Amino acid sequence: MKPLATTVQDGHIVIQVPANLDQNDWMDLRNHVHRQFIDQGNIHLVFDCELVADLPSIAFGSFTCLSRDIRRIQGSLHLIHVSEPSRRVLNRIHLDTLIPVRGSLTEVIRAKRAPPA
Repeated sequence: MKPLATTVQDGHIVIQVPANLDQNDWMDLRNHVHRQFIDQGNIHLVFDCELVADLPSIAFGSFTCLSRDIRRIQGSLHLIHVSEPSRRVLNRIHLDTLIPVRGSLTEVIRAKRAPPA
């Protein structure tokens, strides 16, 4: 898997999800993210899905595994800029309760700073 384009903002690693990931890339994503980010102590990850028109089912599995791994070490994982068709699938299979989906990085940061209700 090629290196992922990233930026850092307000303690979050923002990972740009490329539009052309194939099935093998999605399967390698978990290990790649562990090596490149989590093992380096970066535990607040945001996947920017702006370039992906429709997330394949294998992406949901990769994000679910990463979300579980991140929660174990008190980190966070969010998805942003998710297409409406992919949002509907996430909602239908209730993954949006496990993996927060936000409209933008600003919403992620704002939600993190907001006191619990």
